Amino acid sequence: MQFARFLLVASTALLLGLLSHAEGHISERVREIVQGMTLKDKAGQMTELDLAIAMNWADKTVDEAKLRTFIREHRLGSFLNSPLAGDGPGVWTAKEWRQAMYTIQHIAKEEGVLPLIHGLDSVHGANYVKNATIFPQQHGLGATFNPVYAYEMGRVTARDTMAAGVQWIYGPILDLGVNSRWPRMYETFSEDPHVVSVMGVEVIKGIQGFKHANMTSAACMKHFIAYSATSTGQDQAPVLLDPRDVANYYLTPYRAAVKAGIRTAMESYQEISGVPVVSSHEYLKDMLRYEIGFHGMLVTDYGEINALHGEHAVVATNREAVKMAMEDTSIDMSMTAWDLDFARDLIDLVEKGELPMARVDESVERIVQLKEDLGLLDHPYELVGNESPLDAKVGSMEDKRLALEAIRESITLLKNEHNVLPLDLKRVYNILVVGPTADSLTCQSGGWTMHWHGPIGDDEFSYGTTLLGALMSMAATGSTVDYLPGVDLDGKFVTDKKKLADRARDADLIIAGLGEGAYAEASANILDLVLPIGQEEMVVWLAQASTAPIITVLFEGRPRLLGRIPALSAAVLHAYLPGPDGGLGVGEILFGSVTPSGRIPFTYPKHQNGPILTYFHKLRQRDYNVEWEFGTGLSYTSFAYDMPRITSGPTTDEYNPVEISVRVRNTGKRAGKHTVMLFGADVVRRITPEVKMLKAFNKTRDLQPGETQTVTFTLDPMEDLAFYGVERHKVLEEGDWLFGLGEKVDCRKDPKACLKLTVKLSSGYAPVCQAVCTAWGRVHLACAPVLGSENNGTIPGSKQMGEVVPNLGGSHHDSCMATCAQQGFWRWDMADCLRDVVMEPRMLCRQVKNVCVYPF
Repeated sequence: MQFARFLLVASTALLLGLLSHAEGHISERVREIVQGMTLKDKAGQMTELDLAIAMNWADKTVDEAKLRTFIREHRLGSFLNSPLAGDGPGVWTAKEWRQAMYTIQHIAKEEGVLPLIHGLDSVHGANYVKNATIFPQQHGLGATFNPVYAYEMGRVTARDTMAAGVQWIYGPILDLGVNSRWPRMYETFSEDPHVVSVMGVEVIKGIQGFKHANMTSAACMKHFIAYSATSTGQDQAPVLLDPRDVANYYLTPYRAAVKAGIRTAMESYQEISGVPVVSSHEYLKDMLRYEIGFHGMLVTDYGEINALHGEHAVVATNREAVKMAMEDTSIDMSMTAWDLDFARDLIDLVEKGELPMARVDESVERIVQLKEDLGLLDHPYELVGNESPLDAKVGSMEDKRLALEAIRESITLLKNEHNVLPLDLKRVYNILVVGPTADSLTCQSGGWTMHWHGPIGDDEFSYGTTLLGALMSMAATGSTVDYLPGVDLDGKFVTDKKKLADRARDADLIIAGLGEGAYAEASANILDLVLPIGQEEMVVWLAQASTAPIITVLFEGRPRLLGRIPALSAAVLHAYLPGPDGGLGVGEILFGSVTPSGRIPFTYPKHQNGPILTYFHKLRQRDYNVEWEFGTGLSYTSFAYDMPRITSGPTTDEYNPVEISVRVRNTGKRAGKHTVMLFGADVVRRITPEVKMLKAFNKTRDLQPGETQTVTFTLDPMEDLAFYGVERHKVLEEGDWLFGLGEKVDCRKDPKACLKLTVKLSSGYAPVCQAVCTAWGRVHLACAPVLGSENNGTIPGSKQMGEVVPNLGGSHHDSCMATCAQQGFWRWDMADCLRDVVMEPRMLCRQVKNVCVYPF
């Protein structure tokens, strides 16, 4: 009976959510607006151009004549990007942004076009707005293991981007950082699906929760899906994955984002097993819309529909590409960027009867609904006035303090031989600073900072402290701090070796800033993950010339192979790409005014065969010899775990939550924060289980020596213990789980050191019946408008589960479940068939009894 109540509550909640979408998500006002639009207006709403196409480059402002032509002739719905994102100098202030946005909205109003929505890659702060606060890149934010900073970054990003008159933010990035060669590695939070989910949700809450006057913002989850899973590490390269693996790992953050209310999504550049994502029914309909229930607006990535012809070569013309994308997916807006053929081809397809107007209306309704939700329809000028009260907050000291706090908690101490750190603030040192990243705000900040490929130079920053600058200001009076770069980013020696050796011989401390320059996307593809060899040779040269301890600080967007550097270094810190104040944060860690608490959010490889190794590998992946394991992070203090236990009891079923608690005690002599990681291992599973998977994490407050904090984790069996099985549906199996604490835990090797939980499913657990009956409920909702239009819009039936289509059966969940239990032959493919009906109602609703097994 308890299980039956659970099913009733779950199914009712699901169907009420579907009903809300079917009847209320698109407002009547929006429907009326769309119905009153011409086909040309609709095609324009579905078109997004790069703003650079309408620029006056002489004075770096928008060209009103060009804008008017584009808006008048093509009825545009959207622009994107910073027109100054290229390689030339210059960054718009918030006021300059507003002037451009005002011009666009004013022309749109004069030309009778709906207000345009502008999209911007504000991915670590409002990085395209001059003087805005820059936060750590996402991999650094992930290293904090502190969701508070993800939320705050989202909030500040939304506010500063809205100060620029822009309400659509292309973030968070929900890709998994699973290939170290991938040049977008730094844009990910982690290799771990749970970390990405938690941090991504908080960014979404921060972005979409900020409101100013009548306006708010839309976050955009990207890049759907498995974009990062290339086996070569090359950006945009093909991906070979089974849909089951996609669902078990890569789908997890997107499901969490949808539950958090994400408003928009962006598909990805690559193909999966031969099918470009931009043309994939399986991923952009079945998985995105049906499986995780995303009802928001879906945009392509840059020029991707045309790429079906030009790069993917799956169609012969751009027109065929438009037809394929519209027929096979649920894409709403084409980021055509510089091309206007999309709208022309779309119009031609509809006019010639090759694409139904209803398909266009679906997308335009979602686009216009987004504009209504953000306040654009009613208040197009609210954010684009000459003056804005938000200006006073852009780049405020409070924002910089937040970013610095995130930096402090991200910096990860990976090695500390003989406790060489922290340095003594009172000691007079003779310090030699070397390396190409030690005196560079650009290297500290990375790509997507003021420009696509990163800053043109350090003079573009309005604030910041390099590592060298921090050391010079923090070292005790009388200390000597000299800088010799040694080598450049490519590893070429730019300092005379003898001079370098002589200075190293006199030093009592050598600090090396190593790593990468700024870059973005495919232009930074590499074939060899080894750090430019000259950087390693410099460290070897210094180690041979001097007995001074070498402290290595890494500023890099992806984990490059370090060779002999870790062994020759007394200490290693990973600073990721922390932003302009990263040097200050590292200095505070070095001199001990801050105790390090960051943890590396990915596996750091040691060998050339390691770039695709993740900690959650399968049991027969026996070679896991890496430089540093996922979750590694040292401190200047120590912690102990006391009384770990499963407080909810040793068994659970499919609906009772699991509670696990532990007491964390600071056993050292300094205050510090500590991230508790809870790993789970499914002992036996029909689909080969991982060695372990992170199930939860929690960062303590700043614990004083001897202080204790109790940490409690709550797991939902159907979310946290279930998996996509042989039939590619989510199931929960009976059996044992082992739970352990800490990044080093291996419950399979040492089960006695872990907590055992047994899953015993209730007699009423019927996942096939649940999936099929839920699908029938969704069929009724999807088919009611289609079949109702044939009966003058009147459909008899009950409102219990939404509009009920007569003579279909299966409309009442309880009776459907009873029928399933009685008949006993229902299969997963019945649910799959009904899913197809829901995704293609115009084509299949009239034939549902013929195309699907009909059990009623």
